Amino acid sequence: MKVFVLIGFLTTFSFICANPTRKLGYKTFQDKFIERCNYFQKKHKVKSDELKLKEKIDCDGMWKQHIGHIAEKNACETKSYNNLFNHVIEKNVQVIKDKALFWSGTNVIAHQFAVNKNNILTLEDTFSGYIADGLVWADLFEIDKQSDLNSCVFTANGLPYWKKASELFANKAAGTVHVMLNATSQAVNPHSIFGSTEVPVIKKNKSITKVVFILINEEKVEQKESCSKGSVKQLIDDLKKSQKSVDCYDYKERNKLFNEVMTLICKLTPTAYGCSIKG
Repeated sequence: MKVFVLIGFLTTFSFICANPTRKLGYKTFQDKFIERCNYFQKKHKVKSDELKLKEKIDCDGMWKQHIGHIAEKNACETKSYNNLFNHVIEKNVQVIKDKALFWSGTNVIAHQFAVNKNNILTLEDTFSGYIADGLVWADLFEIDKQSDLNSCVFTANGLPYWKKASELFANKAAGTVHVMLNATSQAVNPHSIFGSTEVPVIKKNKSITKVVFILINEEKVEQKESCSKGSVKQLIDDLKKSQKSVDCYDYKERNKLFNEVMTLICKLTPTAYGCSIKG
């Protein structure tokens, strides 16, 4: 009897080890995706909530029709989420007026700032961002070797999905939008999602009337870009040509909002550039 139990255990153990992502990672990804989809709709159900979906989405059906089948493809194959966004998500999300915050290279501060402010929303606060934020896309495509992940990093880390989500976020933004960028390097990097996907949409989106830039530095080194030079200055000029009003704040040009961000930075990183405590 013990022999059969041992054999059964070893067989099960070997199967799990041979298929770690399908048995564990894939299922975890699926469960979290569907769970978040349902939770988001329960959380945002008040009519006045701009994050409330226009119609209820069948989360299990959305997974089966638009996500699950993608996992069956080779991880390095080009993934398209056009049907998911065009036929399910886009028609159900509302316009976000005067609250959209775009960010690049400022992940922690941007999201902490959004948490502290009741009138600021990032992509990750919206439906498409919330359901996928922090999920390990390599699990979905059964990638368990670093070499495989490196060979097809574009699809394996979910970039096609995030590009569609970012494009939608920029299309649904209206009125005044805020942009928080890292000024220690090329703030508007053409290879980043902000530079490659969101910027072109912001320029064309006639519903966006004003763009407010906040250039920050979470490190000890001086910033390389400012409101008056570098890639930010070029983008400001382009936005003005698109008939948009632009404000920009950095360490020289401050306002109340910038000072609030600086207070948050110095609280989290006291040795950061511009804080009273020097590293």
